[in-house]
Amino acid sequence: MQPRTLLLAGGLLAALAVAAGAFGAHGLEARLDPAQASSPEEAARRTRQLENFKTAAEYQLTSAIGIVLAGFAGAFAQQSAGARSKWSAAAAIAFLLGILLFSGGLYAWVLTEQKLFVAIVPVGGTAFILGWTLLAVAGWKCAR
Repeated sequence: MQPRTLLLAGGLLAALAVAAGAFGAHGLEARLDPAQASSPEEAARRTRQLENFKTAAEYQLTSAIGIVLAGFAGAFAQQSAGARSKWSAAAAIAFLLGILLFSGGLYAWVLTEQKLFVAIVPVGGTAFILGWTLLAVAGWKCAR
């Protein structure tokens, strides 16, 4: 992947994360207001759903920044070695998968209440860990 593509994708995904966070804070809060719940259990469920949506947006934003960093690492590798960094591209792909599976799974679960979406969340979390690990390797390789 070209560094320019990674920088664009990371920036757009970060913007979407901020929009998702705003939607969670303003749009969902009215629908999932724990004070409007019919029971303490329902209030606790609504609180968890709002927290899960917030976590999804935070992890999306953090990983979008990871994609931007992968773009910079790729650009540095191109400039210093004249070659693309396969490590930074792999990191960006892992971050993107993490956003789709982790954040996407949590967004879908909160919005639809279908527990099926929760099953993919741990795979996305693993992709995030892999992305940061691959970005570390990219940094190590391009700093030589």
